[in-house]
Amino acid sequence: MPSIKLNSILNRLAVCAGAKTDADLARSLGVSPQTLATWKNRGKIPYEQICEFANEHFYSLDYLIMGSGFPPQHRREIDEILFENISNELSKSHEALNTEVRYKLSINELCIYTAKIYNRIINKLEFTDDVEQLKNQMTSLIKEEITYLLDIKVRAERGGDD
Repeated sequence: MPSIKLNSILNRLAVCAGAKTDADLARSLGVSPQTLATWKNRGKIPYEQICEFANEHFYSLDYLIMGSGFPPQHRREIDEILFENISNELSKSHEALNTEVRYKLSINELCIYTAKIYNRIINKLEFTDDVEQLKNQMTSLIKEEITYLLDIKVRAERGGDD
């Protein structure tokens, strides 16, 4: 597990906030520059302010505090691409499954399973600057997760006798 380092956290917060100076960062966190300086001098991690910032600006606490997950500049693009790809692949796989075993998911179930698969994948996906490698990784994980989900559904529909 990576160690939690105040300077690294503050650097990630500054990038996310677009802060060029400590005064800019302090404003983004809703504190005075003196408070920020005190935190730095004491090595105090401002968890409450980090949580508020993450909530207000839709950033992952995993990223802000631990540095894991996706950097903010890639977050939105990855989220949209990944979610759309999961939804499309799940719909295609669902159509094939419906033909094969007459198992039909409702629209609500398709949405729920897309979100669940997304969450599982985003936790497994390893960030890389190589876009092609990232796409291949996403494609592989999508297939793996959909296969896993549909296998469970088929076994449940057949009474688990496999």
